[in-house]
Amino acid sequence: LFIQESHRKCGHQGVNCTLAEIRQRFWIPTGRQIVKNFIRKCIECKRWNGRPYFYPDSPPLPHSRVEPSRPFAHVGIDLAGPFRIIDSEKQHCKRWILLATCMTTRAVHLEVVNNLSAVETLHSLRRLIARRGRPEEIISDNATNFKLSKDIIQNEENVICIDTIHTFLTNEKIDWKFITPLSPWKGGFYERMIGIMKSILRKMMKRKILEERRFATLIVETEAMINMRPLTYAGSTIEDSVILRPIDFLIPKANLNINNLQEEDRIGDPDYLPTISTKEEAKQYFLQQQYYRDSMWKIWSEQYLLELRNFHQKRINQKTFTRQKPKIGEVVLIMDDTLTRGEWPLGLVLELVQDNDG
Repeated sequence: LFIQESHRKCGHQGVNCTLAEIRQRFWIPTGRQIVKNFIRKCIECKRWNGRPYFYPDSPPLPHSRVEPSRPFAHVGIDLAGPFRIIDSEKQHCKRWILLATCMTTRAVHLEVVNNLSAVETLHSLRRLIARRGRPEEIISDNATNFKLSKDIIQNEENVICIDTIHTFLTNEKIDWKFITPLSPWKGGFYERMIGIMKSILRKMMKRKILEERRFATLIVETEAMINMRPLTYAGSTIEDSVILRPIDFLIPKANLNINNLQEEDRIGDPDYLPTISTKEEAKQYFLQQQYYRDSMWKIWSEQYLLELRNFHQKRINQKTFTRQKPKIGEVVLIMDDTLTRGEWPLGLVLELVQDNDG
């Protein structure tokens, strides 16, 4: 109690100040170590000086990132916006973009949505399935429209049954997983695509407010631009001339630029096939397409996965941390970026939840 009182008198300062206050009246053998231990347990000092727990090493990438699968079999989705546009009635309004990215090929699919209701989310998912095929797995954050929160459900303008999306997912046999709340890094694979999309739109739109038709066209063109980005390193030698792109898995040998070459100028191109007119030519074309597809997956396995492994961060950068592991019943601070540290709420560890990856 005397150490506690001395520590309070000197304004919860460090070991030296507290020890000096004590020695004005008493001499305590091994006093420095005793004061250190006391300050380490002081609740008020922990509130301001306590360090976060040590982050565990990042787990290996999931199978959906490193095993070949058809495009958009495993996707992550997120919303971006709002974007101000002019509708058909010349009124200013807002639109959002739903982005779906394939976890394997890193291709993206963009959909314009009118609002953040669950109904709009459901329709955008139906359009995604109609154009890209049914995904086996969807990963998203805990946005209200994804989780069907109370605010969306009780909105009189968008009254829906709470089972609408759940029934849709069950019928389509889709496994929808949500990342841990307040853990945006777990959705980094789609957050990165959101960043690329916003960068393109900022440079294309500048400060203009587009009409709805032009905005929809720009979104589709942005989708194509993102899918044309290289997945592998563009080297300076002829051996590095084959560059893998997401669009190669969707539209083999896609070239979205207008090509003015005449047919006679392309006879020497080894990838060129003239118009198919016989059964044998059709067979050869089919075999060539199979070979091309297998070549793409070979490059994906030998180059893209190797680069992905090299850039995968096993350790998360932490400036300060404590080696102490969380325990059940321990009082902790809950970090909130919108509040100053002194206003962070206190929490109690009730359970230690372990993910499937450890």
